[in-house]
Amino acid sequence: RTYKNRVRYLIARCGWDTNVALWELMNEIDGTNGFASCQTEAALWVNEMRLYIQSVDPYARPVGVSFAGGDTAASSYPRFDSVAHPDFIQVHKYDATDVCGSMNLLVRNGKAFSGTVLVGEFGLSDNYASSDVNFEYWRMGMWSGLMSGSACVPMYWYCDNLCASPAIEKLIAIRRFTDAFDFVSEGLTGVDAS
Repeated sequence: RTYKNRVRYLIARCGWDTNVALWELMNEIDGTNGFASCQTEAALWVNEMRLYIQSVDPYARPVGVSFAGGDTAASSYPRFDSVAHPDFIQVHKYDATDVCGSMNLLVRNGKAFSGTVLVGEFGLSDNYASSDVNFEYWRMGMWSGLMSGSACVPMYWYCDNLCASPAIEKLIAIRRFTDAFDFVSEGLTGVDAS
């Protein structure tokens, strides 16, 4: 009841804003303590909250959750999805040395269980950003994420490093491309961006 009150307050206060595109109930739900043993309970809660939000959000925004291990969590999707029925699954990946291949794998795994998949975050652990001085990993991740069929352009985890770099200007090309490309009419379903 307390969480529903909070959600209702957030919708009343911020729901009018067109910058609010969707509601994510929990970040990296598969990273919570004991998730493997309580997937059904977690999924029931997500479904209850999804139905509640849909009943009070006048704009019927999608409701979902994110998974930390976007490829390794694939075995969790069917069990979770069959109870939670999320409108989207957001996936994150932090150890992909083959970032292009990983983007396609993330979307392919997620689409097996949800019509809408967002690759939300990517990067390499162990502060790989310090060795990606030219932001090539970032560039490949952004373009391959965009062309993978994901419902959004993924966020680079080390964006604070990027924002302080001249490489940030490379975002202009992505912005111009997305402004000029009609993803819906083109029916983008994923390409090999490697």
